[in-house]
Amino acid sequence: MMTPSVLFLIPSLNYGGAEILLLQQINWLHKNGWHVSLAILSASNDAGLMNQLPLPADHLLVLGGTHSVLNFKALSFGLQQHHRISSFARKHSAESIVAHLPLAHFYGRLVKLRNPGIKLLVYHHSMQYQASPLNSYPKKLFNLLQKALATRADDLTVCVSEAVEANIRENFVVKSPVVLYNAVTFNKIAASDTSGPAADSQGIHLLIPGRLHPAKGHLFFLKIFEQLVGRFAFRLTLEIAGGGNLESELRLFVAQHQLSEIVTITGNLTNNQMLDRICRADFIVVPSLSEGLGIVAIEALMLGKTVVASDAGGLGEVVRDGVNGYLFSAGDPTNCLNQMTKILSQFPGSLLDPDLLRNDYERRFSFEAYIRSFTELLNNKYEHHHAP
Repeated sequence: MMTPSVLFLIPSLNYGGAEILLLQQINWLHKNGWHVSLAILSASNDAGLMNQLPLPADHLLVLGGTHSVLNFKALSFGLQQHHRISSFARKHSAESIVAHLPLAHFYGRLVKLRNPGIKLLVYHHSMQYQASPLNSYPKKLFNLLQKALATRADDLTVCVSEAVEANIRENFVVKSPVVLYNAVTFNKIAASDTSGPAADSQGIHLLIPGRLHPAKGHLFFLKIFEQLVGRFAFRLTLEIAGGGNLESELRLFVAQHQLSEIVTITGNLTNNQMLDRICRADFIVVPSLSEGLGIVAIEALMLGKTVVASDAGGLGEVVRDGVNGYLFSAGDPTNCLNQMTKILSQFPGSLLDPDLLRNDYERRFSFEAYIRSFTELLNNKYEHHHAP
């Protein structure tokens, strides 16, 4: 029996949900005897993540582009360089291409047109048309070009949530769509007892984990938090765990509103450091304004922690209000304030059973459950077109 061969495409290898999932996919397939190759479109990649790749040097192609998102220069570079990926795919006898994120979709389509026997899976991770609406003629024109290419080249459209599929379907072409929730690999921290006292045993400690980006709703929730302070007999603290472009703006808000004694911003953390902070919090808050799925919410479930999240995008599929967490309306300050007030007023009764949350993670978001479905996609044996 021939060893199955798959080529992955990704714009760059830096920290993000798509990149972490790609590493999980590659490591498992390589370990289990698949012939795996990877083409990275950009020259700007994280050295730590690159070192986690198990591939031989000749199974890795780095094109050296300067862009990781679709724009005119990236388009021009792709038209000049896609033949290199085609040659790389033929060298490794690739039967399937898995393209993560829109720029890689474009390159994958060009390669598929040159190699029609290859199966092309395009992987959508975000509410991309919500984040970047078709509000200009150049965007609309380029979207029409992509749709024409997708109609000819795509074989399978994989979306990380029902919300992402709806967003893509409304604006683009979907081919044999499959919803497959991203996995979170069980971490040894999850095996420790996370039901002990939080960071502040005299009060309630809230944590917002993840990168600091406007779409993640940090500033929105800081304004809600400021209104919550002083409403309760207990001390309320908030930790914003992560780094990113929004950090200086958040620190300025905290300083200007005299919140420095009860609000902490950590800056960049490793994944284990982030999980440790999740373990120590009472509630995990995910106030995203736009979200494809919500990996930090899944990590909280893995650790048996109660999540309070917005219903943005796929978050409303990860968190089921009153069942495995609590939801509020994305971007709605009144609804968020009312929901937080209710939850905090009922503490500790509002904390959910950690075992129930861990069991939900195991059933829907464990890597073992995910990889079975993913390999079925590659082997043309996948029968269920919607996530559990």
